[in-house]
Amino acid sequence: VIEDHIREDAMETIEWFKQNGVAIKIISGDNPITVSEVSRRVGVNNADRYISLEGLSQQQVIDAADKYTVFGRVSPEQKNILIKALKAKGHKVAMTGDGVNDAPALKNANVGVAMGKGGTDIARESADIILMDDNFASITHAVEEGRIVYNNIRKVIFFAVSCGIPKVIIYILAIMFGL
Repeated sequence: VIEDHIREDAMETIEWFKQNGVAIKIISGDNPITVSEVSRRVGVNNADRYISLEGLSQQQVIDAADKYTVFGRVSPEQKNILIKALKAKGHKVAMTGDGVNDAPALKNANVGVAMGKGGTDIARESADIILMDDNFASITHAVEEGRIVYNNIRKVIFFAVSCGIPKVIIYILAIMFGL
């Protein structure tokens, strides 16, 4: 029996993304039935909603972007079309990739994530984040760190505004009453 090896932490990583409200789309050049089955085995929601993009027009690819979870037989141009279509529909898009064919989509995603050791130079240069350990599970740590930084920035802004507004009000009142 020939079977795709699934990394031990893949299911745990997919579950973490699901719990954190991240929609997962699988884009591959491989057969969509095979990709769908592997996606199902790691716990991707709606993995049975798959499509082959082979021979589809640009408009058909755009229309399929929100309807399907697994995309098979995808060309490099179609990856880029999918990323742009998802962004145009208001999604924040992160794309992972390691090859030359992933570079345009990595560049056009909100966040491009490339593999450090196993990836090509062009993929690394096109990406915003490089996983030096080539481990998809590392993305969860990056997202957690990003959320911490974002929350800290919000707290600082709230603190600055909440402390600054009373001062401004006192200055305005002092000027109004000639103090």
